[in-house]
Amino acid sequence: MAREKEHYRDVLAHLLELFCGKIVLRIGEVCKQFKITARMARSRFSFDKGGYINIYQLARDLLKEQ
Repeated sequence: MAREKEHYRDVLAHLLELFCGKIVLRIGEVCKQFKITARMARSRFSFDKGGYINIYQLARDLLKEQ
């Protein structure tokens, strides 16, 4: 069974607060919040082909970068 990363719950709570409790996010919302381009967002985060990502995956992707 996989373990959560050390700060996963803290990051998830912060993201939920930033995105007003939304679970599914569009690439534009993420870009606007993090002040990055869509190209950069696609390379760093696991968006699907339609440009969506769920907040749980976004939290995991953010923790991979540390």
